[in-house]
Amino acid sequence: MITSVFRAINRLKQEIHCSGIIQVRVKGKTVETYQSGVIRYLAMLPLTAEFLKYDKDGTYTHKDVMVYEEVSQYPEELPLRSIVRKLDTTMYRINEMKDRNFEGNYRTYLCKKIEGTP
Repeated sequence: MITSVFRAINRLKQEIHCSGIIQVRVKGKTVETYQSGVIRYLAMLPLTAEFLKYDKDGTYTHKDVMVYEEVSQYPEELPLRSIVRKLDTTMYRINEMKDRNFEGNYRTYLCKKIEGTP
């Protein structure tokens, strides 16, 4: 089981740009500023119908993604609310992180599509 999950994730890795967000209040409004990002090799997959069936709050849609990260390659997890994107495409915000290290040396991030991106 562990070997098959690791192999499946490994084959799907691609360059993903990850950047943090700083929120500041300017004249009573919250303004988000993007920090400079880093490139990580992660697997980004759309959410499946099976996953969406069990999403009890209806938080996610078929436009959102799950990102898989190998723990041994990147021991530090990405902060929540960070932005991830394939180079020059749709941006997603990290909403949740699940550590699956006990199952196969990886962690998952549930990411919501940012409206207004292609």
